[in-house]
Amino acid sequence: MQAYLEEIYHYTDIDQIQTNKLSQLLEKEQLKLKQLSDGLSNNNQQNKDQKNELSELSEKNNKENLISKEKIENLNKLNENLKTLQKEVNQLEFYQNLLNELQIIYKINNLTNEILNILNKYNQLFKNNENFSYQILFLEIKNNLQSIITIFTNEINVSNKQSIYNSFLNFIEKEIYENYFNFQLREIMKSLGWYEGESMTSDTLTLSTSDSINKKKKKKKELIELCKVYIIIQNLIDNLQFKMNNNSLQHSLQNNLQNNNTLQSTITLKCIKILSEPFSLRFHFHFYGNLKTNKLERPQLFFGFIEKILNQEIGFLQEEILPLIKYYSINGDDLNNNLILLDPVTYFCNLMIGLLSNKVKSNLNILKNELLKDYNNNNINDYNNIKDVFILTINESVLFEQSIKRDNPLVDSILDIIVKDEEIYNLWIKYDLEYIKNIVNEKKNDWTIHLQNSYKKFTSDEEQQVDESKCSISSYWLLQSLAILNDRYKYISDCKVRLKFFNNIHIYLLNDYLKLLNNEMENNYLRNIYEEEENWKKYCSQINSAIYVENLLRDWSEFDYMLEMSERSSSNSGGNIDGIFDGLANDFALLADQMIRRIITLIIDPIKFKFMNKYLPSLLNEDGYKSDKILQQLIDNTSRELQVLKEGLTTIKFHQVWRGLCHEIDNFIMSDLQHLKEFNDILIH
Repeated sequence: MQAYLEEIYHYTDIDQIQTNKLSQLLEKEQLKLKQLSDGLSNNNQQNKDQKNELSELSEKNNKENLISKEKIENLNKLNENLKTLQKEVNQLEFYQNLLNELQIIYKINNLTNEILNILNKYNQLFKNNENFSYQILFLEIKNNLQSIITIFTNEINVSNKQSIYNSFLNFIEKEIYENYFNFQLREIMKSLGWYEGESMTSDTLTLSTSDSINKKKKKKKELIELCKVYIIIQNLIDNLQFKMNNNSLQHSLQNNLQNNNTLQSTITLKCIKILSEPFSLRFHFHFYGNLKTNKLERPQLFFGFIEKILNQEIGFLQEEILPLIKYYSINGDDLNNNLILLDPVTYFCNLMIGLLSNKVKSNLNILKNELLKDYNNNNINDYNNIKDVFILTINESVLFEQSIKRDNPLVDSILDIIVKDEEIYNLWIKYDLEYIKNIVNEKKNDWTIHLQNSYKKFTSDEEQQVDESKCSISSYWLLQSLAILNDRYKYISDCKVRLKFFNNIHIYLLNDYLKLLNNEMENNYLRNIYEEEENWKKYCSQINSAIYVENLLRDWSEFDYMLEMSERSSSNSGGNIDGIFDGLANDFALLADQMIRRIITLIIDPIKFKFMNKYLPSLLNEDGYKSDKILQQLIDNTSRELQVLKEGLTTIKFHQVWRGLCHEIDNFIMSDLQHLKEFNDILIH
C-alpha cells in the first residue's frame, strides 16, 4: 500500500511539475496576448486619427471643387461673350470689305463709263467719216486706264479682287478690243479691199481713180495709227496682267523660254490676228466650199494660196507693224529681262500655217481612211490614184516646210501636225520606202555600169580627202538621195518619229548600196594590169566610193538633229551615244580595207610566182643571195600597178596599199627567200 501511495505521489509530483510548466507557458501567452491587445489599441487609434484626417481633406476638396466649378462657369460665360464679340467683329469687317469693294467697283465703273463714252464719241465720228486723231483718242482714255491700273496694283485689297479684275478684263476685251478697235480695223480693211483680194502692200484698188488712191493711202495711214494705239493700250493691260499674275506669268515665261526661247504674247499680237482675218476668210471660201479650187487631188492650190499671201503681205508687217511692236513692247525690266516677244511676221505666218495645217490634216485623214480599206485587183487603180494624191499632199507639205523654215525657223511646223497621227506617218514611211526601192531597182543596172565606167583621172597627188572625181557616179546619186531625204525629214521636231523615218529609209538605202559594193568586189576578178588597166581604175573608184560615203556619213552624224536622234536611239538601247550613221560608216570603212587587202594580194601573189620561177635562179647563180637586188626586182615588176593605183586612189589609200605591199615584200624576202636560199645551199653542197 505504501508502495502504491509512493507511486501515486511520484506521479502526482510529475503532474505538478507539468502543471507548473503549463502555467508558465500560459502566462507567457497571456503576456503576448496583452502586448497584441495593446498594439491593436494603438492601431485603432492611428486609424481613427487617419480617418479624421481623410474626413478633413474630403471636406476641403469639396470646398475647392465648388470654387473650381464656379470658375469654370465664369470662364464659359466669358467664352460665349468672346464668340459673340468675334461675330460682331467679323460682321463689321465683312461690311467694311463690302463697302471698300463697292467703292472700288463704283470708282472703276465710273472710269470705264468715261472710257466708254469717249469711245462711243469717236466711234460715231468714225461712222460719219469725220476726221479725228487716234492719238488724241488715246490721250483722252489714257488717264482713265492708268487710274484703273493704279487701283488694281496699289489700292485694291479686298477678297474679291480677282473677280473684279476679271470683270475689268472682260470690259477691255468686249468694249475696247472687240466693239471699238476690232470693229474699226475691219471697217478700214473693207475700205482697202482686203476682204475682196487686195494686198496689204497695194496702194491702188482695181480700176481706181487718183481720188480713190489718195483715199486708200489715207485709210492705210489711219489703219497704222489705229494699230499703234491698239498696241500701246494692249501693252498697258499686258503690264497689269504681269503684276496681277506674277507667279503664273513667270512660270509660263520660263516654260516658253526653255522650249523655244520665245514667248508668244497674245495681247501684243491681237491686232495681227485681226489683220489676218481677210486672208482666213478667203482661204475658207476657196478651200472649204464647193468651188473648183477645193479639190482633194490638187493640194498645190491651197499651198500656193498661202505662199502667195506670205510673199505679198510680210513686207507690210515688217515695214509698218514690226517697228511699232518693237518700240511699244513691254520693257524688259518688268520681266527681269527674260521676255522675248514673238515678232508679228512670225505670228502672222503661224496664223496662215494654222489654216494650212488644218486643211492638210483634213485631206490626209480622208485619204488615210480610203487607203486603209481593202482593195482587190479590180479596184487597184483606185487605190493607186488615192495613194498618188496622198504622196502629192505629203510632198507639197515637205516643200512648203523646207521653204518657210529656211526663211524663219521659229514658225510652226506642218509636218509636226501630220506626224501626230501615227497611221498617217506610217503610211508616209511606207510609200517613201516603196518609192526608194523602186528607184533603186530601176537604177541597179545603171549603178553597176557606173561602178564599171565612172573612173576619171585624178590630177593632185597631194589630195588628203576623197576627191569626187575618183568616185563612182552611183555614190554621187546615193549621197544626193540621202541629202534630199535628210532635208525631207529634219524639220520633224518629234525625234522619235524622225528616227523611225531614218531607220526605215536611210538605213535601207545605205545597206543596199553596201551590198552592191560587196558584190562588185567579189565578182570583179582583176587580171593582168596590161590587159585590164581600165578594170583596175574602176576598182579604185569603188574603193573611193566606199571611203567617200564613210566620210560623209560621219560628217552627217555631227549635225544637231542627227545627234538628237543618236541620243534618243542610245537612250532606248541603253548603250553609248554613237552617231546614227557611225555603224554603217564603219562597215563602209571595213569594206574599203578589204578591197585594199585584195589589191595587195592580187599584186603580190603573181609576182611571187613569177619571181620564183624566172628571176630567182639567175640571181642566186650569178651573185648569190642579195636582198637589195631582189627588192628592186620586185618593185620593178609592180611599177605599172603602182602607177595605176597612185592615179586612181586617194593619197591616203595609196599609202595604205604601198605600206601593205612593202610589208608583204619584206616577209617574202626575210622568210620565203631566206628559206629557199638555205635549201639551195644544201642542194649545192
